[in-house]
Amino acid sequence: MKNSDVINKILKYHPQFPDNYAGCDGYKFGDPNAECNGIATALVPTVDVIRRTGELGCNLLVVHEPIFYSTEDYPDWRAGGKNSVYEEKKALLDKYGITVWRDHDHMHAHNPDSIFTGVIKYLGWENYYIPSEKSSIKVPMGYLFELPETTVKERIGKHYEKNGIMRCVHALVRLFGWMQYDTTEQPGTR
Repeated sequence: MKNSDVINKILKYHPQFPDNYAGCDGYKFGDPNAECNGIATALVPTVDVIRRTGELGCNLLVVHEPIFYSTEDYPDWRAGGKNSVYEEKKALLDKYGITVWRDHDHMHAHNPDSIFTGVIKYLGWENYYIPSEKSSIKVPMGYLFELPETTVKERIGKHYEKNGIMRCVHALVRLFGWMQYDTTEQPGTR
């Protein structure tokens, strides 16, 4: 089976787009006609993800976010300068013969949205979701949740324990000043 055969099967699952679709989904690197040896998926195609894909013997990497720079993801755009991350990614993709397919717009076209549904499930918030037709609050292109009463510190602690995302939370807390929070303290240690 070729890489393109795998992608065509994925596209049959997705909502159909018009023939003149000009979004960001598509092949971003490699050979769609190469024989598929294995498939890896990732939200973000980091250097580590690309390296691990190759080490696993996979030559098809399906990602959600851009592989190189921007939404359009032009592989040759480097603004005339040297970029070591671009060079390292390209070298790994070439070394392992990896084909990259970006699957962004199609994932968000599902109803409900495939990406947000996965995040909601991962966070364990399915039971707290309030459909817009049952709420006086309208959230365009978003989701409304009624979470159990808690402090921000407790909520962060739950996410840290489940996901280990404390550094990200620390940055957001400092950036937005959501609360007085000692960022050296690990939640759940008291």
